[in-house]
Amino acid sequence: MRSSILNILRDCPIVSVNVSNIVDFPLLNLKYCPNLKHLAFEIPSTLGAIPSLHELDYSEDRVELENLKISASSRLSRIPINVFTHPRSPLSISRLVCLGACIRSLEDHDTCQLFIDNSRNTLRKFELWIFGPDHFHMLVPTSPTSINLNSCSQLQCLSFHVPRSVVAPFLWLRDLFETIPNDNCLEEISLSLSEAPSTGWQALDLTLSGPKFGGLKAIILPVLPLRPKRKIPLLLSKGIIRVSRKEFKY
Repeated sequence: MRSSILNILRDCPIVSVNVSNIVDFPLLNLKYCPNLKHLAFEIPSTLGAIPSLHELDYSEDRVELENLKISASSRLSRIPINVFTHPRSPLSISRLVCLGACIRSLEDHDTCQLFIDNSRNTLRKFELWIFGPDHFHMLVPTSPTSINLNSCSQLQCLSFHVPRSVVAPFLWLRDLFETIPNDNCLEEISLSLSEAPSTGWQALDLTLSGPKFGGLKAIILPVLPLRPKRKIPLLLSKGIIRVSRKEFKY
């Protein structure tokens, strides 16, 4: 299997790789894919041993990823961030355009922030899944949020997937939205909820209707709250609310 994978990487002009249910995947061998732009970690997989990056031969020809997704089946904090940031590594996320990540533990927050920080100049879409045990406080730290987007001035689209087990998600999301810089390019925010929260709508309304988010063209929700004219009057008056019922997927 290992030799077959290496042969494919060397001989094919690969643009996209989906790592799914593979043991000891040779991550650094993606250096043989100069055209690689999209990398995804799906069904539980493990990575092969990573050699000391200080010992690698330096090369200016790095694989510049544009799209990286780590699904709920993989632990974000187990993906070695230095593989994508070390100057001697053949892989780079310095030009990443789209980042999709899943939070399954508090450690994942810190790793997620490292990925964000290292792609801050080019990141345009950030998609986040909150997934894990039933107790929300085990997943999300108390305010202020540990995920900070204040250096991501090029962000155009934010997407959040929140399961039923998360209590009062809008309060945490409000804190995250407040980290977005005043000078931003944000056009769309999408919230995928397994069920509509009973609280926090007013906080969401006040935050996203402010001048910082004047460039928003759409806020996509799966459902409106009860008495929407009372709970989100400011956003309704701006005419940017869109209702789109999508299946919640991990």
